[in-house]
Amino acid sequence: MDDELQFFQTWWKILRKYWNPPEKTNRSKQADEFWDGLVDEGKDKVYSLCALKGFPAIKFGSTYRIDRAKYKKWLEEHEGMKVLL
Repeated sequence: MDDELQFFQTWWKILRKYWNPPEKTNRSKQADEFWDGLVDEGKDKVYSLCALKGFPAIKFGSTYRIDRAKYKKWLEEHEGMKVLL
């Protein structure tokens, strides 16, 4: 449970940092930096989510597959998790 709490706290910090995204049609350098930063911070966190005990991910070689129904059930079970800032 502590691993899950730490994971959600980390994601909350990322969400707060990238709260107001630029419009999709915005092609400025600042917008590109925003999206690149979000992708770089997010991709490593996804793998830490898959590593959580009880997370419904199946690993095939170097890729993960996540069953949609099991993922929704997992989210419902963890919906009330407290996030400390």
